[in-house]
Formats: sequence, C-alpha cells, structure tokens
Amino acid sequence: MGQTLNAIEPKPLSNLFSGLSQM
Repeated sequence: MGQTLNAIEPKPLSNLFSGLSQM
C-alpha cells in the first residue's frame, strides 16, 4: 500500500503520514 501511494505522489502523502506518525 505505501509503495503504491508513494508512486502516485510521495510529497503530500509523505507529509500526511509523517504528521500522523508524529502525533
């Protein structure tokens, strides 16, 4: 799942995942 999302748009998804992970 992560790989597919990253392939589509790594910038916005990375930011969202990073925020959720930190929270």
